[in-house]
Amino acid sequence: QAQERALPDLAYRYGCRNAMCGVCTIEINGKPRLACRARVKDGDRLAALRTLPPIKDLVVRRDGVNRQLAGRLPVVRGQGGGGDNAALHSLNRCIECYACLSDCPSHARNAPQGPYRHGNPYSFLRIRKLMLDPAATAEDRARALALARELGIADYDAANVPGCGMGIHLRNEVIEPLQEALRQGGVERV
Repeated sequence: QAQERALPDLAYRYGCRNAMCGVCTIEINGKPRLACRARVKDGDRLAALRTLPPIKDLVVRRDGVNRQLAGRLPVVRGQGGGGDNAALHSLNRCIECYACLSDCPSHARNAPQGPYRHGNPYSFLRIRKLMLDPAATAEDRARALALARELGIADYDAANVPGCGMGIHLRNEVIEPLQEALRQGGVERV
C-alpha cells in the first residue's frame, strides 16, 4: 500500500504472499515479522531487519547466512524425508525468514557484511536437521556436530534463544539437543 499510494520508489521484497517463503521479513516496531501477514497501523515503524546488511529501504542482503554453511555442512544424499520423525518434520517448518537472528547475541558478534564466524539459531537448525536425517551417516553427523562446535554451540546461551517466525521452539528442538550431543561425545540417538 505504501508503494502504491505514497512511496513509488520504495524497495521491498516479497515472494509467496502466504507466509511460506520468508523473504518479506521486516521489522515492525523493532520486532521481526512476515510483512505479508502482518497488520500495521498508523504510527507503526517499518524497517529492514537490523541483523542483516541493508541494500535499500526494506531489502536486506540474505545470502551470507546460508553461505556460512556452504561447503562445510555435509550434503546428505539418499532417502531422507524423515519418515515418522516428528522432530525433523517440525524443523522442516523453517522458511528462512531469519526472525531468529533478531536479538541473537552470537549472531550479533558477526561482522555485518560477513563472513559469519559465529553460529545463530538458523545455522544450528540446519545442523540439527542433518543430524536427524535418517539418510545421514555417522560420519555426516560427526562432521555436522564438529561444525556446530566450531560455530560456538557449546557456549550458546540456551536460556536466551530468540524466537522463531514459524513457531519452532529453537531452544528445545535445536540448541539444547546439539549441546547435549556434544556433552555425550557426539553420540546421539536418532
